[in-house]
Amino acid sequence: MGCSDSNIFPPIETKESYKDIQNRLSTNNEPPSKNENTDNNNEIKDKILIKENDENKFEYRNKINLIYYAKSQGIYEIFGEGFVIKNENNIDLIINGKESALVHECELKEGDNIITLKIKNELTFLSFMFMGCSSLKNIDELKYLDVRKSKSLEFMLSYCPLLSDISPLLYWDVSNCQRFTGLFAGCTSLTNINALVNWNVSNSYEFAEMFSGCSKLTSLIPLISWNVSSGITFTNMFKGCSLLLDIKPLKDWDVSKGEDFEGMFDGCSRLYDIYSLENWNVSNGNNFSFMFNKCSFICSLIPLKKWNVSKGKDFQSIFSGLDKISNINPLKNWDVSSSKNFSNFFNGCSNLLSIYPLINWNTVNCNNFKRMFAGCSKLTELDALEKWDVSNGNNFEGMFAGCWNIMDLTPLRSWNVSNGINFSSMFLGCVQISNLKPLEIWNVSKGDKFEYIFFKCTSLKDLAPVENWNVSKDKLELIKKIN
Repeated sequence: MGCSDSNIFPPIETKESYKDIQNRLSTNNEPPSKNENTDNNNEIKDKILIKENDENKFEYRNKINLIYYAKSQGIYEIFGEGFVIKNENNIDLIINGKESALVHECELKEGDNIITLKIKNELTFLSFMFMGCSSLKNIDELKYLDVRKSKSLEFMLSYCPLLSDISPLLYWDVSNCQRFTGLFAGCTSLTNINALVNWNVSNSYEFAEMFSGCSKLTSLIPLISWNVSSGITFTNMFKGCSLLLDIKPLKDWDVSKGEDFEGMFDGCSRLYDIYSLENWNVSNGNNFSFMFNKCSFICSLIPLKKWNVSKGKDFQSIFSGLDKISNINPLKNWDVSSSKNFSNFFNGCSNLLSIYPLINWNTVNCNNFKRMFAGCSKLTELDALEKWDVSNGNNFEGMFAGCWNIMDLTPLRSWNVSNGINFSSMFLGCVQISNLKPLEIWNVSKGDKFEYIFFKCTSLKDLAPVENWNVSKDKLELIKKIN
C-alpha cells in the first residue's frame, strides 16, 4: 500500500470552483482557512522508520543542497541536507529540520525509531522548495500555505514539467516578496497564468527567469496590472516562451529602475508585435544582451526608436536571428557610447539591406565586435563604418563572415585595429571581395588568431597587400589560406 495523502497532510475538502475563488478574491484577500474540524493546523505527526547504516547511525547525505518539498503521484518527498529515512512503505524521504523546509522540526524519540514531523504553515523562505519535481501535477495543498512573510520565491516551482494548473496560487499574498527569480522556470506544461492576475509584486526587484522556458504559455494578459516599478532585474524573464504572439499587456509596465534586460524575450520565436514597448523607459538599463535574440517573427524595430540605451554596456546578440528585419533606421539615434560588447549584434539578419543608419554610432569603448554582422548576406557596402573608432577592439572574429555581397573594403582602410587579438574568420565566405589593398596598412601586430580570416573568399587573386603584415611566418600562412 502506497503512502497516502493523509500520512503527511490532512485531506482538503472544498466545493469551490475556480470561478468561485476568483469572485471571492475580489472582496477577500485573506487566504482560506483549513477545515474547522482540524484540531491543529500547524502540527501533523507521522511514524516513520529510520534507515540506519552499519554503524547504527543515521545516514547523512551531504551533497544535496537544494531544499524542496513535493507531492509526486500521492507520495510526498522532502529534500534537503539531513537524515535519509524511509517510511513503512520503503519510500525514501530526506528530512531537514530547518525552517527553510516545510518540515519545521524533526524530533527523534530514542529507542522506538519514531520521528515526529511538525509542519509549519507560515514560512519565510520558500526558495527551491519544489524545484525539479518532475512528477508534480497537483498543488492544491498550497492554497493554504501562508506566504505573507516570505521575501523570496526563487525557483520554488521551477522545472516541474507536468504542472499545468497553478490556480491554487490565486490566494497567495506575495506583497512582501522581493525575489521571484525562476519561480515557474521550466514549467513546460503551463498554459495560462490567470491565477497571478491580482498578485501584488510592487516590492519585488528581481523577476529574472520567472517564466523562462514556459513554452506553452500563450498570453500575458494576467500581468497587465502588475506594478513592476521596483524591478531591477528582468533577465530571461520570458525566455523560451515560444508561443507568445504579442506582449501588449506589458505596455504600461514601469521598468524605469530596470538595469538588466538580458534575454528578456530571448527565443520568443513567434513574437511579432513589440509596439507595446514603444514608451518603455529603459534609461537605467546596462545589459541588453540577447533581449530579442531569435525573435525571428519581428519585422520592425520602429517601437525601439526612442529608447534611451545610453547606459548600455552589453548588446551581445540583441537582434541576432531577426531574419525579417531589413531596415535599422530606428536605431540611428541610439547612444551606444558606453557599450563594450557588440558581438552578434545583427548576426543572422539575412534581410538587412543597409547599415548606413549606424554611421554616427560612437563605438570607442567597444572591445568585442565578434560576428557583429555575420550572416548579413544582403549587405553590399560598409560605408557607414568608415569613421568608426574601433581602437579598443580586441575581438574581430567573424565580424563580416557570410556577408556574401560585400565587395569593397575601402571603408575599413583607416581602422585602427592595433589592439586586435582575434581576427579569425573575419571575412569568412565573403565571396565577392577581390581586393585587399585597403587593409595593407592595418597594424595587426598583437594579433594571435588568424584562422580562416579570408577562407572561402574565392574571388581573391592577390594576397600581396597582407603579406607585409607584421606577424609570424606561421600566422601568415594561416592568413593566406583561402581554400
